[in-house]
Amino acid sequence: MKIPFTKMQGIGNDYIYVNCMSGEYFDPAELSVKMSPRHMSVGADGLVLICSSDTADAKMRMFNADGSEGRMCGNAIRCVGKYLYENDYVITAEKMVCEEEKYYPMMHVQHGHMEELADIEWKYGAFLLKEKNPVLGSFLKKEETTLTGVLQNLRQQPKERVKERILEIEALLALNRKAQKWMKTEEECEKA
Repeated sequence: MKIPFTKMQGIGNDYIYVNCMSGEYFDPAELSVKMSPRHMSVGADGLVLICSSDTADAKMRMFNADGSEGRMCGNAIRCVGKYLYENDYVITAEKMVCEEEKYYPMMHVQHGHMEELADIEWKYGAFLLKEKNPVLGSFLKKEETTLTGVLQNLRQQPKERVKERILEIEALLALNRKAQKWMKTEEECEKA
C-alpha cells in the first residue's frame, strides 16, 4: 500500500507527517515502527497523523519510533501548523502552555488562505509574538540558555567536526534573540 507523506523537522525533531483528514486506513503504530529506522527506511523520530476532529479543524496524533503513542511534541505541532498553512488552512489563534517545565503551543485553524509568515513567526508563532505571550517569553529565555550552553560546548570541539552545527545553533540563537526583542516593543516588532 502506498501512503503519501511529508517529512519535516522542527528544531531537530524530524517526523513523518501523514494527512489523515479523510480517515486512517492503516495501523499508525506499525507504520511508525516500519518507517522510522534511520538508514533502513525513511528515518525519523516517529510518525505524526494530521486528522479531522469533532471539536477543531484538525488534531495531531503522534507515534514514537517504537510505535508507542506520544502525548505531545511542541516541535511537531509547529510543523503541523506549517503543513496546514501550505494546504489552505489559516491559523486563527494560538496559545502556549507550560506543564512540568515543558512548553506546548496550540493553534486554532480553519480553511482559507493566510498571508505569508516570516521564519520567526513560524518558529515562535505570529499570534504569540504579537500578543507578547508571557509563556512564550519564559520559553524564549529557557531556549536561549540551552542554546548558549550547547554553543559553548560545541566551540570547545575541533572546528572541522562541528562547524555546521555551530552555524545552525548561532542562527537559532539569533532568531531567539530577535523574538525576545520583538516581544519587548511594538516599534522593534515593526523593525524585525
